[in-house]
Amino acid sequence: MRQIRTSMIVALLTVAMLAAGCTVYSPIQRVYRLEQVQSERVATSDGVQVALTTYAPSGRSRGTALLLPDLFSTSLVFDLDAEHSLARHLVRRGWTVVTLDWRGCGRSDRPDWHNGEPYTWTVGQMLQYDLPAAVAHARAKGSGPLVVWAHGHAGVIALGALELDPKLGVDAMVALGVPGRHYDYNLIQQALAAQADRLDPFNGVDCAAAAGLRAPFKGETQSVADILLFNDELFQPQVKAEFVRSGFTVQSVLVADSVIRWWSKGELIVELDQDALNVGARLGEVSVPTYIAAGKLDNWVTPGESIALHDGLGSQQKLLRVFSQANGYRDNYGHMGLLLGPNARDEVWDAALRWLDELEL
Repeated sequence: MRQIRTSMIVALLTVAMLAAGCTVYSPIQRVYRLEQVQSERVATSDGVQVALTTYAPSGRSRGTALLLPDLFSTSLVFDLDAEHSLARHLVRRGWTVVTLDWRGCGRSDRPDWHNGEPYTWTVGQMLQYDLPAAVAHARAKGSGPLVVWAHGHAGVIALGALELDPKLGVDAMVALGVPGRHYDYNLIQQALAAQADRLDPFNGVDCAAAAGLRAPFKGETQSVADILLFNDELFQPQVKAEFVRSGFTVQSVLVADSVIRWWSKGELIVELDQDALNVGARLGEVSVPTYIAAGKLDNWVTPGESIALHDGLGSQQKLLRVFSQANGYRDNYGHMGLLLGPNARDEVWDAALRWLDELEL
C-alpha cells in the first residue's frame, strides 16, 4: 500500500512539474565527468598532419561527436573557456568528443612561407582528405553512433563528403549556421570579395585582421566581424575579444576564394582533384538525420540559406529551428552566437541533444 501511495505521489509531482513548465529527468540530464583530454596529430592519405583533440567522459559513452569548426576558425571555438565550451558540455552529457583543426589551421600542418611555401591548400583537399581522416580517428577513439557537429561552411565540407561517400560512417549531423546554397550577397561580403585580388598567397588570409576592418558603410563604426559574426543582441564583448585573440586562423587564399565564389555565385561548388562537386545540387543524396540551427541575425549564413539546406536534404529525419526572440528564445542569434552566445548551451546545444536522443541512434 505504501509503495502504491509513493508511486502515485511521484506521478502527481511529475504531472505538476510538467504543467508548471519544469523539465523532468531525461537521459541528456545525467552529468558525466571529463576523464581525459588528448591532442594528437594524424596523417591524412595525402600526407598532411591534422590535429585532433579527444575529450573522453567517465563511464560508458553515449556516442561520439566530431566537431568541425567554420573555415575561419580553429577548434578552440569549441572550447574557448569554461563557460563557452561545446566540447566539455557534450562530455558532461556523456559523449566522447573529437575536435578537428583543418589543414593549415590551429595545430595542424601549415606551409612554411619562410621557405617559399604558399598558403594554397583547398576546400577540396579538406573534403577529400581531412574529413575522412577525422571520421576514422573519431571512430577509433569513441564508440556508439557518430554525430558530426559542423559550424558554418564546415557543413558544406561534411555534406559534400556524404554525397561522395554515403557510407562514410556518419550516423547523424548537427548543422549550426550551415547553408544549402547562398542567396544573399550582402554589402559586407561584396566588400571582402573586392579585396581578393590583392591577397598574397605566401602570407595567406589573416582572418582576425580581415574581421577587424571597418564596415564599408558611410558613418558605420562597427567592424566587419561585428556585422557578419558577432551581431547577437546579447553577445558578450569579452567573449568576442577572446575569440578574436585565439580562435581566428590564417586561411589559404584558395579557401577564401571558394567562399567568395559561394557567396557571389550562390552555388556551393568544390573543386576536387579530378572534377568538381556541386554540393547544393546533390543535397537530395544526403540521407543522414540532420538537425539544422539557424540564427535570426546571422549575416554570414542567413536563415534563408539554412532553410534551403533543410528543404534540399534527402533525409527523412530532419528538423530546422530558427533561433530568434519571435520564436520564443532569449536572443536573436548571430553566426557566432550559436556557439558562443550567453544562452547557446541551454537553448541551441541542448535542443540538438534532445533531438538526437529522440532519434534513438
